[in-house]
Amino acid sequence: SLPMRCMFVSDSDGLATADRALPLFLRELPPGGGGIFTEQSQYGGLSEENHPPLQYIDQGFPVSYVGQAFQGVAYTSPDFAPLQILCRLLANNYFHKEIREKGGAYGSAAVASSGLITFSSYRDPHEMRTLQTFEDSQQWLSQQSSSRSQRHLEEAKMGIFAALDAPQAPALRGARLFHDGIDAVIRDQHRARLFATEWDDVFRVAETYLFGPERRASSSVAIVGGKFTKF
Repeated sequence: SLPMRCMFVSDSDGLATADRALPLFLRELPPGGGGIFTEQSQYGGLSEENHPPLQYIDQGFPVSYVGQAFQGVAYTSPDFAPLQILCRLLANNYFHKEIREKGGAYGSAAVASSGLITFSSYRDPHEMRTLQTFEDSQQWLSQQSSSRSQRHLEEAKMGIFAALDAPQAPALRGARLFHDGIDAVIRDQHRARLFATEWDDVFRVAETYLFGPERRASSSVAIVGGKFTKF
């Protein structure tokens, strides 16, 4: 296993205090990690071919929190920029309409982060419908191959640029450098790749990282809730 790394954000006095307290904290940690109870369920109305087991975590909630995760690429990869744009296109133009407006969930998301791609919904009354929407995103994207809306592509880019260029607290900048090694030079390289991304790049990374049969089968799916229908 990888060694533990710790990050502190504070003034000099606080860092000195944390430095003294850290060894005591680490000595109190249990030798092994804990776990949570999960149930494995089948997909019911969804086709079972090329699907991972569904992990259900019963927390007694009246609504559910649904997530599906795929292995992604590092922030420094040339494919990271088109993956970010792909996720923004799905979130803005498909998931919001199907999961939030039609399905009644409080929210939904598609996010590409360093090494990970996630689809999710929260406070969701129709978890199985949401999983079907995740699956149907491939069909929605294939329908965009004829129109290739430049407006949708530019809106996706502008949303990412807005977050990329927003003022960042020193703690956040330090966290990105600590966790991912992302400095100003790497951020500028990423900006250039975002500018250069076209629809062909979006379709390519979608097939490579999301919609191939092996990718779907190796993804992880979980529902946290309390009213899940057993099949």
